[in-house]
Amino acid sequence: MVTRMTSGGETRLFGRCTRGIEGMLAAEVQERLGGEVLEVGHRQVQFQTGSDLRRVLDLRCADDVFLSCGVVEGVSRERASLNRLARGLSSLDLQPGLQTVAGIREAEPTRFDVVCSFLGQRNYNRFEAEGAAAGEIGKQVQLPRVSLERRRDADISWRIHVDGEQALVGLRIAAQPLHRRSWRIHGQPGALHPPVAAAMALLARPESGATVLDPLCGSGTLCVEAGLFEDTAHVVGGDASAEALRIAGEHARLAGTSFRGVVADGARLPLADDGVDIVLCNPAWGRSVALRGELGRDPDLLWQEIARVLRSDGKALVLMETQVEAAVLDSAGLQSINRLAIRVSGRWATLNTVVAG
Repeated sequence: MVTRMTSGGETRLFGRCTRGIEGMLAAEVQERLGGEVLEVGHRQVQFQTGSDLRRVLDLRCADDVFLSCGVVEGVSRERASLNRLARGLSSLDLQPGLQTVAGIREAEPTRFDVVCSFLGQRNYNRFEAEGAAAGEIGKQVQLPRVSLERRRDADISWRIHVDGEQALVGLRIAAQPLHRRSWRIHGQPGALHPPVAAAMALLARPESGATVLDPLCGSGTLCVEAGLFEDTAHVVGGDASAEALRIAGEHARLAGTSFRGVVADGARLPLADDGVDIVLCNPAWGRSVALRGELGRDPDLLWQEIARVLRSDGKALVLMETQVEAAVLDSAGLQSINRLAIRVSGRWATLNTVVAG
């Protein structure tokens, strides 16, 4: 069975995201696009909107966004489902979606790729599913498929996600995944995934003119995403490395956001007491990057410094590999008001939101 995705004058889409921030992506869809959220699932948000589809490219919590082209039913765990998937795709009219995306990009497609993912175990792998799907897609769109080694060269990318026995078929709207930020030209060990940083900024919601601090900013991902969320914010990044601050400053310049860097130990920031509205921080986890200076000897000093610089009505969002103990916060004069589990770099992490106790 094949279901075509139509809903009056609304366009139906789905966004893919990091596990744990689905709720933030759903909120962003509603706030930025005025869209209607239809379903929130595992790493996925389905929605519809009557807005100009170019605005979808502004979603910052999404890894990627796809135009929904239809659903193929009956794609079970059995290998026979590969043929069922191919037959279902042959029944879908993929040309309207292709024309829509070509119009958004103002460029005709030349070669395509298809990426499959699924929840649960199957008696086939993703590459077999991609091969079955690519044959039928190629017949319809009359374009060559890129090789596995040249996937980044594809200017049209189909996405098929199988959940249960439903295969949701989508077409990427942007030429590249949305998580690849154009301003991020330097790769740094331990750098935070930009959509996760955007979700932290969305949760923090800096107001106009707010002072936002990342005391361990590295290459500046959190600083840039905070500045993009609120362009009047005064964004300050601290780091013990002058080179990291240079890179963070360059990223902010390319993104068009404000940034002031201070070379400092995260436990001894050259900032006044009670002067920061929001702290956003992703401390080093000790794998690709280790804490240095006084924090390297005693990581709990970070909370003492956050408490010192934070205004009485301010808040801090700190992403850590483990939950911070209440006793540590209490000794710093802070208290936790929310904890959110997020999957980061293949591991579960905890986003701790704390305020003055």
